[in-house]
Amino acid sequence: MKKKHELPECPDATTFSLIGSKWKLFNIRNRLVKPYRFNELLNSLEGISHKFLADSLKSMEKDGIIEHIDFKENQKV
Repeated sequence: MKKKHELPECPDATTFSLIGSKWKLFNIRNRLVKPYRFNELLNSLEGISHKFLADSLKSMEKDGIIEHIDFKENQKV
């Protein structure tokens, strides 16, 4: 997560520096509706690659914009 002194003083510039790409904006828009699983997000965003979505989500998690929830569905009991 970026520290306050690392962000621009202008609120608009701060928002753009954190969100920065159309894919992050679309991710946020979709996640306001409901919590999406990775493949649901991938299928809902036409034109985004698996790698770019993964990188985008990791970046937003690091910046404190979203929270990752691991459902642990593929683990053996």
